[in-house]
Amino acid sequence: MTRFFLNRKDGFELVVAGSAAAAYPPHTHVSTVTFLMIRKGSVTLVTPTAELSLRKRRKAVILSHTLHALYSTKFFETLALCVNRSFFSPRLRPDRAAALSHFLDTAVGEALITQTEKDSLLKFVRETKIRDTDADDSLARLRRELEAHPEDEKSLTDMAEQVHIGKGHLIRSFKKRYGLAPVGFLRQNRLRKARRALAEASSLTTAAVAAGFFDQSHFIRHFKKLYGMTPRQYLRAVQHSGGMNFANSSSPVSPARTECLTRGLNREIVPGT
Repeated sequence: MTRFFLNRKDGFELVVAGSAAAAYPPHTHVSTVTFLMIRKGSVTLVTPTAELSLRKRRKAVILSHTLHALYSTKFFETLALCVNRSFFSPRLRPDRAAALSHFLDTAVGEALITQTEKDSLLKFVRETKIRDTDADDSLARLRRELEAHPEDEKSLTDMAEQVHIGKGHLIRSFKKRYGLAPVGFLRQNRLRKARRALAEASSLTTAAVAAGFFDQSHFIRHFKKLYGMTPRQYLRAVQHSGGMNFANSSSPVSPARTECLTRGLNREIVPGT
């Protein structure tokens, strides 16, 4: 079971996930910092530089554009709080801290988290320093453009011409800095835009087209791979309450898929491969 709880206005999202076994494929979080807390069991977090086994009550910070994967072969529950990267300078700005506290209070009221978990998450976020190390160059400008307007049609050739380097050089440079190749990065941003559109009670077709997907089967396949449910399942699950959005999913992950991902995990996330 996975529950999404988000406030688009304030830029916060809380994901409560639990499963007998799960494998989240290598991906990045765009323009957000993720604060992960283990509720029950244990999970393995893999990045290009480390593999961490996280057990109950352990926490981890996943910076924006950091390629990572999560998997567990046993029952687990996690809390993942996603906070907009721009809210840190380098600590969480006071005005955003107040908004975050209110957001988490609402999550407590909805019985998604306990008061103790709310206090622990808020303390964790407030004590974390996030520094912006991205250069202001052609690669960074391309990244910002793909994040802001993923629906625009842009081929790898177009991207390479925009930054004035060859396609192979672009793939290697972009992946080294942002964790994914440019085309994969663009697709991931399209999926996130589509999910936001679905959270606003848009139709499946409208959400897909608004995000730049014109092939429904392609859209559905990639959405399910990233979020563990089909777009239609997500659309049906979304409920509106006081400006917040909720979605529930109970799509299980097969042990075979978990084992397959576990075997290939390290190869998939090594930069430059």
